[in-house]
Amino acid sequence: MRRRDFIKVIAGSAAAWPLAAHTQQRPPKIPRIGIIDDAPIWDHFRRGLQEAGYVEGRDIAIEYRSSGGEPGQLAAVAADLANLSVDVIVTYRSAPTRAAQEATTTTPIVMIAVGDPIKAGFAQNLARPGRNITGNTILGTEMAAKRVQLLKQLIPGVSRVAFLWNPNNASHLAYLEEWRAAGPILGVEPMFVEVGHPDQLEPAFVTMIQKRPDALSITADPFHMAQVDGSSIL
Repeated sequence: MRRRDFIKVIAGSAAAWPLAAHTQQRPPKIPRIGIIDDAPIWDHFRRGLQEAGYVEGRDIAIEYRSSGGEPGQLAAVAADLANLSVDVIVTYRSAPTRAAQEATTTTPIVMIAVGDPIKAGFAQNLARPGRNITGNTILGTEMAAKRVQLLKQLIPGVSRVAFLWNPNNASHLAYLEEWRAAGPILGVEPMFVEVGHPDQLEPAFVTMIQKRPDALSITADPFHMAQVDGSSIL
């Protein structure tokens, strides 16, 4: 090989060394999980990932976005996660799931503990959701009447029962239908009180106190709002 050609080969190789070294030092891309509102439920989620061998910061990255307890901010934080191009968005309960659904039709969404995913429009059916959303449901509308029945057994004199429900949660309509149907059969007059925002909690309890129900039944959404708002429900 001529000296000039030899120098060209060495120079070309030397120029490639920094690029090769940079490529070797670059950390591998790890999956990113988007989470709306860092609630205690996600402690169990992170623990489950660890037990499965996934270490946050090494094997996966988690992007948290908070709505600050404001339902009106859910759309903004969901859109922010979608714009980050996370690999999956994980949601807890129906309202954040709705926000994520409206933010993206391509990023996979895993919902946890939602009500009726079909009535809420999250899935076409339970066997084949048909969209970019999957997950589990805690729907048990058939238990709505059973709860009232158990209440009557424990306190036979109960005749008026107040039900707190969230009109922003489509699955709650299924519970209302069950309560309305069970009321006359069990001899109970249902009193429905809407709580769609933490600011409505105090007026809701004022209304109930004025109407003096014999008992109160509360769903997960208003209870969660009470925790966020700092109000007492006892």
